Amino acid sequence: MQARRHDIFWTIVMMMAIPFLGSLATERGMVWYSSLTLPSITPPGEFIGIIWTVLYVLIGFALLRTWRRTSYGENKKIRLIFVANLILNTLWTPIFFGLGALEAALLVLFFIVISGAILAVKMWKIDYITTLLLTPYVVWTVFATYLNILIITLN
Repeated sequence: MQARRHDIFWTIVMMMAIPFLGSLATERGMVWYSSLTLPSITPPGEFIGIIWTVLYVLIGFALLRTWRRTSYGENKKIRLIFVANLILNTLWTPIFFGLGALEAALLVLFFIVISGAILAVKMWKIDYITTLLLTPYVVWTVFATYLNILIITLN
């Protein structure tokens, strides 16, 4: 029981830290971002905030399920992919908004999509519910990649 509480605690901390760190970079970069020519399919900022809130909840549940259904030695790669994906997710916002490095942000997004898709496929064999929890995240990051490409093209 103590281990479960520990897992839940650290999952909540991580799922709160990632958007918090991202928000610091987003706030700094909004003046720059508002000067960009955006594609017509760019969702409003409020909608993006709601989407990411839902996605972080889903990712948090997926993380807990992954941690509980994979043994450290046997499925170490799955855990490493998940952690790498979360690190990349955390880095994208400061690269895009903080540095205004559109091409570098696109490269990070590419690795986010690939690692998210690999994670979802590998988890299907172990726990299909985790894959279902991760699917909206993978779909959203594919869409974000498309938006990033359009923003580069327009600017």
